[in-house]
Amino acid sequence: MLEKRLFVIHFLLLLFFVLSFPIPTLAKESTIQNPYYVFSWDEKGNVHITDLAKNEILSSIQYQAEYGTIYNAMTPSLPKGSKQITLDQSPPFQPGAAIEIRSESFGGRMNAPLVHQAKVTSVRGNDLYFSPPTTKAIDRNIFIKRGSHWVRKWDDVKVEHRETATGNTVIVTGQTPIAVVSTQYALQKNRYHCKNHIQASGKGFS
Repeated sequence: MLEKRLFVIHFLLLLFFVLSFPIPTLAKESTIQNPYYVFSWDEKGNVHITDLAKNEILSSIQYQAEYGTIYNAMTPSLPKGSKQITLDQSPPFQPGAAIEIRSESFGGRMNAPLVHQAKVTSVRGNDLYFSPPTTKAIDRNIFIKRGSHWVRKWDDVKVEHRETATGNTVIVTGQTPIAVVSTQYALQKNRYHCKNHIQASGKGFS
């Protein structure tokens, strides 16, 4: 039997634009330039990358995270019109609780999951009954997701800059009520290369 697990979905939204106008000047901005691009950041952790003519390549980095619980289905599929699902354990849901029945890890569904939103009508052991019934068949890796806490931004941000033998490293560290998130950018001096690495360490629920 699969165990309930805490899930965290981290979104680092890198919004890429190919635009033909210069970016606005950032407050307290710092800049690194190589023969291929200009990498700029400010004290709030906003990052912009442009070409040498100041045409924007990347901008608007934001942080979002969602915390909650996942319950795995014990059946491979739910046909259209289903009102009941058997889970890996008895969920502590009261009638009227909002849930999402999802399939998102098959056939390219990670970015376009199958989602059925419903409310719990009753729970009997590991069997959960819900309404309205499914409007289409849901197959492959079905689970119920129940979010409990959402983070929309960093509360506190610190930005560090370090020179390395091959270029520069910029580290943006943001704190939230749940976790400390560190984003590291490795910039090469003589290459069109900017490597990004994200790491998060949880602080637990308060």
